[in-house]
This record gives sequence, C-alpha cells and structure tokens, in this order.
Amino acid sequence: MLAARAARAQGSLSAPLPQETAPAWTVGATCYELFVRSFKDSDGDGIGDLNGLISKLDYINDGNPRSTRSLGARCIWLMPVDESPSYHGYDVSDYYRVARALGTNDDFKRMVAAAHDRGIRVLVDLVLNHSSDQHPHFQEALRDSASPYRAWYRWSPTDPGRGPWGSDIWHKSPLRDEYYYGIFSSHMPDLNYETPAVLEEAKHVAEYWLDSMHVDGFRFDLAAALARSLHDVDQLSAFFMLIHQDPTLSQIKMIAEPWDVGPGGYQVGNFPTRWAEWNGRYRDAMRAFWRGDGTWAAAGAGTVTSVATNHGLTGGTITGSGTIGIDVSASAAGQVVGKRPPGSATPSSTSATCAKVATSRVNQPQVSKPGARSSTPFRLTRPCVGRRPTSPQ
Repeated sequence: MLAARAARAQGSLSAPLPQETAPAWTVGATCYELFVRSFKDSDGDGIGDLNGLISKLDYINDGNPRSTRSLGARCIWLMPVDESPSYHGYDVSDYYRVARALGTNDDFKRMVAAAHDRGIRVLVDLVLNHSSDQHPHFQEALRDSASPYRAWYRWSPTDPGRGPWGSDIWHKSPLRDEYYYGIFSSHMPDLNYETPAVLEEAKHVAEYWLDSMHVDGFRFDLAAALARSLHDVDQLSAFFMLIHQDPTLSQIKMIAEPWDVGPGGYQVGNFPTRWAEWNGRYRDAMRAFWRGDGTWAAAGAGTVTSVATNHGLTGGTITGSGTIGIDVSASAAGQVVGKRPPGSATPSSTSATCAKVATSRVNQPQVSKPGARSSTPFRLTRPCVGRRPTSPQ
C-alpha cells in the first residue's frame, strides 16, 4: 500500500489531469444499496454482519445470467461500515477499521473477494465531510488548544449564532469557553478542508479502502460540503483537484450525494465530469414507479431517467457513460433490480411481463469476474411479481 501511495504522490496538483474514461464495469450496471446492520445476521446477536452478507451474496447475484433466484445486480453500495458510536454509522470514529458489530477488516476483505467472484463490484459510503465527536483527533483538539488537530476543525471564541437556515451549527465545547462548527449535530464536527493535512488524510483514507480493502469505488456523503465555495460547489476546489489528478482515484467510480444543509443546498449538476450524482429526486422517481401511480414517467411514454448523472431528472433515456443505477428505457424488456421501498404497493403484473423479464435476463451478458466488459445495459419494465427472488432474511 505504501508503494502505491508513493507512486500516486508523484501526481502533484501541478500535474495534468489523467484521461477520464468511465470504468468498463459501470456500463449498464445496476447497484443494490445495502445496510449491513439490517441485512443478515450470521451469529444470532440480532445485528446484521459481514458474514451474513457473504452468505446471501447469491441472492444479489449468483453469477448465472439465467438464474431466476438472483436479483442480478452487478454492484452493491454499502452504507457506512466504519467504526462509529452510532447505529447509522455516519459519524465515523475510525476510518481504518470496520465497525466491530459488523465484523473485522478480514471479514470485509473476504466479502469483497466473494462478491468479485460473482461479478459484483463493491462501493462504500465514505463520510468525509465530518467525523464523530468521539474521533481521537477531535478529542485531542478539544482537550489541547495547541494540538495540530485544532486546524482540522473550525473553532470560535464566541457563538456566531444560528446558520442562515435557522439551525444550531456552533456548539459549546464541554471543556472550555469556545465553540466548534458542526452543521448537522454537536456529535458530528465538520472537517476543515482549508487545512492541507485534512485533504491529505482524506486521500489516504480513500487509498486505504482501495489498496487494502479492495473496494471498487465510493459514494461521498454530503459531497457538496467537501468543495463548497460560498453558495456553490467549486468544480476546481482543492478536494476535486486532489481526486482528479491522482492516477488511480480519478479512474474509479465516484458518486456524490449532491445535497447538504448548507447555503445553496441542492447542487445537482455542479459536480465535475465523471462524478455521478445519487439523490432524492432519483429516489422519489423510483418510489413512484414502484407504487405505479403514473408520476414516474417524467416525459414521454413510460420512461424513467436515473439521476445518477450530472444532469438531474429529465425525461427519456440515460445520457452519459458509466452511469450506475436503474436505467434506461422502459419500452424494452427488462427488470428493475434493487430493493422495493418499505410500505410501497406492489405493481400489477401479468404472465406476459414475466416472460419478457425472463427473456431479458437470459440475454443479459455473463460477467463472471471483475474486469470482464459488458456492452448491454439493463432495461426497465414493470417488475414480474410472480417470480421475485426470495427474501434474504
């Protein structure tokens, strides 16, 4: 890993950007979002874990394009798996360790290897906009005003007041008469990306999950906060330049949550080339599709456009290469692959639809190992309810 980092370090901020091409595996890929803690428990403690996920990978994709017992997804997106004091994991206390409740780092590596054997790529949520207030760096900065980690966070001797949207963003230190910045919560102090050491550490964290944990890409939580300049996302920010001038990081799949609670809020379309964007508009469109209420057809007859692009929700087919998500035209035979939102109604289905879905899955190219290229995108139609795979639980 150190050798890989040294090689990457040669690509300084003055180096030209590498050629940006979409990873071949993303063409037509459908990704399954997964919260490990609630997916499958392997040891009876009531908490889903990595060994449970390994045991149910065949439910997601068994590597057989003719299978009727597999969702056929070629990517899984794991919500945070880092060590964290919270249930949800979006306040990380150790970026280099899997949460103990979920397993070990070795368990994670075994899961990735097993996923790759089935042609499943693995993306992880990377929460770099803030840390946990239990992170050792924040704890040191809190205790010692001379700590080098003070510059990793934002401080004020007085309370600057509420944010422009009316919420508390400055929080009283429990140890001295000062305040620290946390846009979401006092338990989630924001990292200061004007500090070069924070940028370098963010790069090291990403490199660790690529080099040592063997993931295939990242979904950046609240990515707008990583590169905000006043009210807008700065496409030439130090964070984006650091990513895009690195010969390895620039070539993996990078996905932004294009929203945060800061000024300007929604930032769909403002991320650099090759950054996909997953957001609430995509979620709302797909919920409407599953409910069958007709509003999912944004424009044209029966088409859904994924918002995993840089252009927001529009009618028609997916534009741009390397899109991950549910795509493209609903007019061709195919199947939605992914989980139905809780409480959503089951759309009507017919045996003819089942036949169309089955035909589409037979024609789907086999991707048995990562690195194999697929040239045929998934297609979207009403799901075949009568032949849905069994639940993973």
